[in-house]
Amino acid sequence: MNETITLPDGFLNNIKTNKGVTLGEINKRHKILLMFLRHTKCLFCKEALKDISEAYLPLIQHNTVPIVVHIETPEFFSKFITKFADGDAIMLNLLSAYDKDFVLSKQFRIVSANDNLKEMLRNLPTTIKRAAQTGYTQNPLTANSGPDPGRIPSLFIIEQGKIVNEHRHRHIGERPDYIKFMIDPENYGLQIDTAPVSRDMFCDGVYCEMRRPEKKKEKNEEKKSPTNSYSCLPAPREIVVETLTLQDVLSDTKKIRFFHVFAARSQASENVMFIQQVNKRYKRDDQLERERVAKNIFEVFFDSESLLELNVKQSSKNNVMKRFEEEGPVIDLFDDIARDIENHVLVHLFALFTDSDCYTDMIMKTQSV
Repeated sequence: MNETITLPDGFLNNIKTNKGVTLGEINKRHKILLMFLRHTKCLFCKEALKDISEAYLPLIQHNTVPIVVHIETPEFFSKFITKFADGDAIMLNLLSAYDKDFVLSKQFRIVSANDNLKEMLRNLPTTIKRAAQTGYTQNPLTANSGPDPGRIPSLFIIEQGKIVNEHRHRHIGERPDYIKFMIDPENYGLQIDTAPVSRDMFCDGVYCEMRRPEKKKEKNEEKKSPTNSYSCLPAPREIVVETLTLQDVLSDTKKIRFFHVFAARSQASENVMFIQQVNKRYKRDDQLERERVAKNIFEVFFDSESLLELNVKQSSKNNVMKRFEEEGPVIDLFDDIARDIENHVLVHLFALFTDSDCYTDMIMKTQSV
């Protein structure tokens, strides 16, 4: 992180969302992805709202609740979202927090490009280029300016009242990768949650939207990464090419995090998370721990109501649960399903991964010096 910020005790309990629940209440059970926007007339902020809607399911699957921080009044922001969402159930129900009197901005040290004119002018060509890519022709720094036109967007991950990760945009036109920021593949000490956000956080419309099979199928289609900072790879550079197998990546604690980012982008992260749960948490000598982990796997990956339900035959899941009842937490309890996922899902996903920027990034960041 760029600078250490310690949140005062109880600070989050004083910040209410548009749904009436406080940030503190949410953070007791879930991580928070706090997004500071500039203003509702900012084209990059509108782009960010669309991007966060697209990334919503992977974020929720990783126990992370996105919350948008805005500086317009709640009434104004609500009307804006209603119109801008155009019926998108997820965007319509995004949690947001009104930054009245810039209380949040001050606490999180949100800066304005106006405070550093030299830096703002240096990044102006990049900002204008990004604006042109979105089809916007006016100067994005001055056109339709809001209360603070130079305000720089920022992102924070908050867990149990503490900031565990942050990203401050280099310029107002930067387009972050929210999934990569959440998983943070280079932060090897950051724990990846293996349980989704609880059901009571959503209205039925949002829950159904996330579980729509046809929508998930559409999102699983291979997509080209945008030609901007949304890419997993920050900057081109010469690297040493390695030939790796799926097993090489799955067995490497560092490399698998980059594969996890790609799987989450493809909305297939439940498969990687299941394999990690089985190999790293279930297959231990402690039988009582295996029993506890097995029950957690049944709840998270086998339950038809879970957002991380595995797409495997129900009969296969039933056989595993029946065997658990009869034989207990035997060491090879999940081997058949794990093998099926690796051979039929992850092999295909890995082939796409090896042709992606995430794979190049993985090689560059994990190769021996």
